[in-house]
Amino acid sequence: MRLRFDARIEKLEKKLQQKNKVLAEFMEELVKLRGSMGSSEKTLGSP
Repeated sequence: MRLRFDARIEKLEKKLQQKNKVLAEFMEELVKLRGSMGSSEKTLGSP
């Protein structure tokens, strides 16, 4: 039974690593996009 749990843990860890990779790529593209659009700190009507 221990081997089955270890295999399940390993499978879930790989799945989590893949999701982390996808999220990191998404965030990288978001940062690039925001950078090309200018600062998001500016608000309308601010002096």
